[in-house]
Amino acid sequence: ERGGGGGGGGGDDDDGRFKCSIEGPGATPPSRNTENCYRAVVEMKKPGDRAGTLGGTGSVRMTCAWQGDKRTAERDGEKLKRAWRRGGFDEVQKVKGELRAAARR
Repeated sequence: ERGGGGGGGGGDDDDGRFKCSIEGPGATPPSRNTENCYRAVVEMKKPGDRAGTLGGTGSVRMTCAWQGDKRTAERDGEKLKRAWRRGGFDEVQKVKGELRAAARR
């Protein structure tokens, strides 16, 4: 077993290769229509098997759609954490796309 227990706080998972947080309330300039909104943000290591990804040394930041309340953004974050555990980078990317599409409806 690598490095013993004691996972990081704040939603860190998988040896620091995945981190999920809630951003907000915040506006995305120049728009003011998100100033009271929240969104889930994930940071994760790029897979090393992709062309142009620096052999997995880089990390990617993905943001979900702005939500009108913090609880909805937290639910988005939970879905992304489950996606990471289920299928890693590709599953997170897929779920993030689904969440964004649902928010546009």
